[in-house]
Amino acid sequence: MTGGTMRIALLMLACCQLIADSVEAPKMLGSIESVGSVPPGQTLFRCVSELNGKPYSAPLVHACLKTIRDLPFVLKARVREFHSDSGNIVVTFAIEAPSLKIEDLTFEGASSDEAELKEWLAPMPDALHPGGSFSRLAESLTYGHIRRFYLLRGVLVGVVPKVDLNFKEGIARVNFGIIKGPTQLFESREVPYRPSCKDRIHSVDWHETDDHVPYELVGKLLRLNSVGACYTQDSVKHDREVLDGLGFLKSAVVEYSGNTNHRQVSYSLKGRPLRVQKISIEPYGSPDACPSDFKAHISLKVDDVYSRNAASKSSDELTDQCSPPGFWTEVTEKDEVSSDDLIDVTYRVLTVPLQSVYVDGKRVQ
Repeated sequence: MTGGTMRIALLMLACCQLIADSVEAPKMLGSIESVGSVPPGQTLFRCVSELNGKPYSAPLVHACLKTIRDLPFVLKARVREFHSDSGNIVVTFAIEAPSLKIEDLTFEGASSDEAELKEWLAPMPDALHPGGSFSRLAESLTYGHIRRFYLLRGVLVGVVPKVDLNFKEGIARVNFGIIKGPTQLFESREVPYRPSCKDRIHSVDWHETDDHVPYELVGKLLRLNSVGACYTQDSVKHDREVLDGLGFLKSAVVEYSGNTNHRQVSYSLKGRPLRVQKISIEPYGSPDACPSDFKAHISLKVDDVYSRNAASKSSDELTDQCSPPGFWTEVTEKDEVSSDDLIDVTYRVLTVPLQSVYVDGKRVQ
């Protein structure tokens, strides 16, 4: 081979390597499908979530599958893979475990609401029921149903499941701890908790409302502020009077369009600059979850002109600050305008423990 030929060969090899390096391997997204009473949570199946975002690797997938198959309660486990529209590879682990009968289903902290809560859950086929079989999907859906039960009553709650699965005896015991948080604006849209209505709001658009308007404060004063609200001329008149009476608004244009049961509401509200007079925290659940110097680490500051974007970003920042290990946190905003140019912002912080899971007497999460 001549020197020139050698140089051309080396150049072609370098180009091929450059092209190969530029072609990025598809990323993996791990998921679980379960049959029977597969324990909830991710601790036992941590290898599945650890696949997320990594370049596709058959050895990693097979190692995870082996880890799952080695769990003593697993009857069968297999893996399926397919390419998503985004170009990633979805790796689904189908896991089967024995089906456990629910011996106890209790609600701690429900107190006077317990009878109504049980009545609410009774007709729901996808929820957990005494005497039925436990599944991780039904446990997750029951969690959501309990949250919705209280939200429809205007209360935000934390739900703390304790799941005890005894494969040796073939039984499951489940307790849902309920920790009440702040009141929460929510338009009831489910029979029997809503009044009869034949003309409901189908969509609400706030995009033309500027950053100076505190949505939480305005929203709780209006009747037609949410999907499912009942459209009436009386409510239109009420909302118009409310908006005209808010001194911190420079202008308020509301448009109603659409036909019966497909009404659209569009809000275009322009606010006057409001100076932030006070920022505070209202804790629920764990009272000491937030650091004392929280104000130094959020975007909204005292004496700033109120910005809904900064206030929303601060909610996210507090969610991170006020979430110690083993807890989850939900932050909502409450605003009070003390004059036409001053606003007090309170962050209501609900912090509750994560769920606990026991398998044959041993805590696994």
